Amino acid sequence: MRQKTKKPTKQRKRKANAPLHQRQKEMAVQLKPELREKFEKRRIQAREGDTVKITRGDHKGKTGKIKKIDLRDYTIQIKDIERETQDQERINIKFQPSNLMITKLDLEDNKREQKIKKEAQIEEEKDENQDKEKQKEDENDKQQE
Repeated sequence: MRQKTKKPTKQRKRKANAPLHQRQKEMAVQLKPELREKFEKRRIQAREGDTVKITRGDHKGKTGKIKKIDLRDYTIQIKDIERETQDQERINIKFQPSNLMITKLDLEDNKREQKIKKEAQIEEEKDENQDKEKQKEDENDKQQE
């Protein structure tokens, strides 16, 4: 979500009152380098069932599957990564998406894989069009000289 203002209070307000489709985009998690090459994307929206690795904090290096994604809090919970409360109760720790890396995508949903590949093709076409436009501009510049 691109910020239109420099004022922190307005930025916090917009993030707190954001609609669900914008919140979902904020829940994108970076991909492992091998997956980046395969899907030609740096970040993908997280889904339950994806395997992630924690890259920051006390639990750095641990991996697990995503158990729950909370759009209200902008947090992700991972199975088997828990802490103990004062009541001796075990609860899942909440992580911010920026502190995680997807190591394995859950591609049981064929539409998800198709969507990822389609987005990659669209980006390739944009790059090709930009290259063609640059070539045309270069040719025009040479003709004018």
